Amino acid sequence: METKMRNYWSLYYHFLQEFKELTYKGFSLPYILHFPNLVRNNKEVANALGQENFADTLTYQINHQREFQAAFTKYVNSHHKRFKKKKINNGKIAIHVDPILRIPDKSYEKSFKKSKSLIVVADPTTSSTSKNKTIKFGLPVKNLCHYRTSAYKKEILAVQNKARALFQSTKHSPFYQNQLFQAKVIKKFHKQLK
Repeated sequence: METKMRNYWSLYYHFLQEFKELTYKGFSLPYILHFPNLVRNNKEVANALGQENFADTLTYQINHQREFQAAFTKYVNSHHKRFKKKKINNGKIAIHVDPILRIPDKSYEKSFKKSKSLIVVADPTTSSTSKNKTIKFGLPVKNLCHYRTSAYKKEILAVQNKARALFQSTKHSPFYQNQLFQAKVIKKFHKQLK
């Protein structure tokens, strides 16, 4: 595998391991965050990934994508929780729409009945007092931001502070000292946990 890709998979795995203790409501935050978005458009990181000695700065090294995939699958599976199935007679199916899922628009209309389904979004740009009755893909839309509690700000701040402390404790890693990466992680925590 070429150096850049080997370094990318090693860095991704390193991120999973270094940040796995940073949790929110029982979930490890690297599980919630989309790592490629954290490094995308970061020229400094892109240049570093191409250097042969980049892997020397990492504790974990991946030699092949299959090796990463096996570790990633194990990591993802560690987050699966068993829930007791409950029969809900009058409940609705809640669908989270995210472009990263790449579900074709037509699939929503074909697969879900309007009377039994709704779309949930977490859009902080929508006023928390406005109860927009929007329709998307023929289904009603509910904004999760309308239902957040006052405790969420404290929780998000606590997670961001833990992330900052983690950045401080990983001074040996030039990647984690990258200001653009740090800013993206802090911003993503705020956005993802709303």
